[in-house]
Amino acid sequence: MIKLIIFDLDDTLVDHKVGAEAALKAVIDLMIKADYIPATYDSKPFVNAYHKKNLRLWSEFTTGRITIDKLLEERFDYISNWFETDVKIKEELKKCYWDCYTANCPLTADWTPLLKKLKNSFSLAICSNGSQEVQIRKLKYNNIIDFFDGLYFGTRKPECKPFENFFRGIIDDFNLKAEEVLMVGDSLDNDIIPCSKIGMQVLLYKSESYYEEIKECIIKMTGIKNVTI
Repeated sequence: MIKLIIFDLDDTLVDHKVGAEAALKAVIDLMIKADYIPATYDSKPFVNAYHKKNLRLWSEFTTGRITIDKLLEERFDYISNWFETDVKIKEELKKCYWDCYTANCPLTADWTPLLKKLKNSFSLAICSNGSQEVQIRKLKYNNIIDFFDGLYFGTRKPECKPFENFFRGIIDDFNLKAEEVLMVGDSLDNDIIPCSKIGMQVLLYKSESYYEEIKECIIKMTGIKNVTI
């Protein structure tokens, strides 16, 4: 019997990709406004290089070579060095990025009625490798933070996804058995496979078009009724 449902946040409940794209555009606009680059600047080389750098940093994080704070620091250092900014504009750059990002990470689907219904019968938790401050801002912006009884954010190996001890710690906090917990996430490597290995029940969220299907799966697995979307 399921007693706890854990949700991944980025690209499961909220659209991280849309927010990240908007934030990068805001950064480029800021660089133009601050006269670091011309209005005709071709941003494709920067965007492509940034994404490659970001992937390398996340790989270093999940393998334990850097913490989440170091990841974010190096990411902004990379942007600042690319545009050769001074210290003052670097701080403005960070604020610009995060303000735009958190304001442009909408829910991937109409999760609110389902979360409201689930909250009446089950414990709910968030499990994410994102920065705690940033993830909480996104939860608040989308008015869903109050649905959750626990918020878990990975900081460094092994206290992060996909390490099994991270998930076991959540299970222990709720004093449950693994089979009493359902994990809903978009990543096979970070969410589905490690949780399945320790005996948790799992559901893979693929995209917005998959929402109705996964909603029905959750309803069947939990036995809740009368969820009106």
